[in-house]
Amino acid sequence: MASAGANYAPAIEPAVEAAKLGYQQVLWVFGDNSQITEAGMMNFFAVLAQPDGSAELVSPPTTTGMILPGVTRDSILALARAHADPANSLRVEGLPERLVVSEREICMSEIRDAAKAGTLLEV
Repeated sequence: MASAGANYAPAIEPAVEAAKLGYQQVLWVFGDNSQITEAGMMNFFAVLAQPDGSAELVSPPTTTGMILPGVTRDSILALARAHADPANSLRVEGLPERLVVSEREICMSEIRDAAKAGTLLEV
């Protein structure tokens, strides 16, 4: 399977309905633990402040088959990993100096808890 425009057609109607209700975006979650999969027709990324002072860039993994691999997602992750690698001279302006890149499950409870704790830096 590959990421293509046709994969996102079913998300158009819910986006229109959400906009009518005054929302800017639809967040897609799965399962009893509300595992985050995508935001609207986009890949999901969150940045969380860590206790050691680093920032963690989190995106759901493609290994479950729920998230399709795509060039935009892969490019973002590759640039972030290059920035995070101290042996690499590539630095991306605007990214935190100390960055950890994670492809892992992230659930709404983690986002909610991070927002309450003030450690949710960006979504």
